Amino acid sequence: MLQAYVDASGKGDRRFLVIAGYIATAETWDDFSKAWKSRLDCAQLPYFKMNQMTSRLEIAGWFYRLIEEHNIKASIACIINTAELVEVEKSIKYPSYITNPNSADNPYYWGFKYTIGILAERQRELDLAEPVNFIFDEDSEKSKIPRAWDLIKKAARSDLSTLMGNMPVFRDDAKTMPLQAADLYAWWVFKWQREGVVDWATNLPFPWPKSRNIPRLAAYFGRKSFLFDISKTLESLARTPDELEYAKSLMPEDWRGT
Repeated sequence: MLQAYVDASGKGDRRFLVIAGYIATAETWDDFSKAWKSRLDCAQLPYFKMNQMTSRLEIAGWFYRLIEEHNIKASIACIINTAELVEVEKSIKYPSYITNPNSADNPYYWGFKYTIGILAERQRELDLAEPVNFIFDEDSEKSKIPRAWDLIKKAARSDLSTLMGNMPVFRDDAKTMPLQAADLYAWWVFKWQREGVVDWATNLPFPWPKSRNIPRLAAYFGRKSFLFDISKTLESLARTPDELEYAKSLMPEDWRGT
C-alpha cells in the first residue's frame, strides 16, 4: 500500500491554504528517512522547516535532491481559496436542523476532503493503482478528521472509496522525515500561489535546478467548488420542496448536470 505524507502551509492566511506532499511505498519512505536524517546530522539541524531556510536556499536545495534521488511516485498539492470559502459560507442559509455543517467554514476540513478525494479520482493518471494511506502533520486539526473521514468514504463512489486506504494518521513532523519533505513542498506551493505564479504546477520554479520530473497532481478549489459540494449536500438532506429548490439554486450555472 502507498503512503502519502502531506503538510499544510498558510495557516491563518486570509487568502489560501495549501496541503501538499509526496507519495511513495513504505519501503521507499524507510530508505528516504534514513538518508534525510543523515543529511540533518551533517547539516547540524534538529529537523527541517522550510520557513527557516529562506536565507539558506542552497541547503534547502540539497535536501530537495533527496526527494529526486528516491523512488517517490508522485506529488500532490491542493490549494483552498480561503477568502472565497468564507464568502460562500456567509451566503449560505442552512436549514435549522443543520447546526454544525461539517465545520464548513474551516479550510482544513475542505483541504482534507479535497486532497483525499482528488487523489482517488485522478491517481490512475499518476500510474498509481494501489490504495493510499495518508499521514498528516499533528498540527492539522485532527479532532475533526474521523467524522469527516466517514462522510467522505460514504459519499465516494465505490471504485474511488477502495483507493482511499485507511483512516489517516497523524505524526510529529519534527520526528517524521517524509513530513519534513512535505513541508518543503507545501511552503513553496503556498509562496508561488500567493505571488500569482500562474505556471508553477508545470514548471516548479524552485531556485535550484531539477534533475527529475516527479509526476504531480495540483488542484485548485474556489467558489464554484464549494458551491457545488454544498448544493449537492443540501440537496441530499432536503426535507421540503423549498429546501430542495434552494439547494439546487446554489449550483454554479455552468456546473449543472455534472
